[in-house]
Amino acid sequence: MSRTPVASVVRGKGIPVHYYTPPNMPALAQLTFKPGCELQYPYTLPSSLNADLLWLIRWYFRVESEPRSNWSGFMQDVTVGEHPPCADIRLLPVIDMNPGDRSCILSTLLFIVNQAKLLNLETPCVTFDQPLWLKAIEVVQSESLNIVCRLGMFHMIMSFLGSIGVVMCGSGLVDALECCYGPNTVAQMMSGKVARAIRAHLLADSALHVLLLRLLFDVDDDDDDDDKTVSLTTVDVDALRGAYDNMVASKCVLNKSPE
Repeated sequence: MSRTPVASVVRGKGIPVHYYTPPNMPALAQLTFKPGCELQYPYTLPSSLNADLLWLIRWYFRVESEPRSNWSGFMQDVTVGEHPPCADIRLLPVIDMNPGDRSCILSTLLFIVNQAKLLNLETPCVTFDQPLWLKAIEVVQSESLNIVCRLGMFHMIMSFLGSIGVVMCGSGLVDALECCYGPNTVAQMMSGKVARAIRAHLLADSALHVLLLRLLFDVDDDDDDDDKTVSLTTVDVDALRGAYDNMVASKCVLNKSPE
């Protein structure tokens, strides 16, 4: 039996390698950011976001036998709707190169652009983890590729949590979180580590909202009439309680995101 050459076996099954040549001027130095006002556009928030407010108000309706559930449990219990379909995972050709090599990144991006043209996609979108995302942005900028490189969701959450830690440094947030978590754990949370950080920030957000809502639900009779805070009447409180009970009983249908 005659042997088949390796070249004929792998023909058409690989990705052509394009070697990256860095420009004279650093590509990242040529990036410009638009003012924030130019990035704003009108957007109507879905009515399902009102469920957050009802969950916060539930703090004043709780009883010892029925404590308020956490946010994720409440949302899972009261909302119904369509769920995303199962992910379609397909194995694509593998480039036998160092993933951090810019030539490997360029070859991958060009392969994605060509595949997008076959699917009639004008601008493809690809996700990178944080170590490779910055290099991919540099390659796209220097080669003027029509492709969008997004930071991976996990690393995006880490960056967002880390920004909260920087902005809120010295505000007392660390002291508040140390009431529930150890000092070493809180230090990791404020630096952007995701483990338990999201729940910790939800607890802090809930506590702040409870303090704000206390101005509406509680009345201090010792204050002067001029200094009294406008509070909710009994009718308003009953209406809020009825809205909460109705939502739990009838469920809330999630609205689709506007296209």
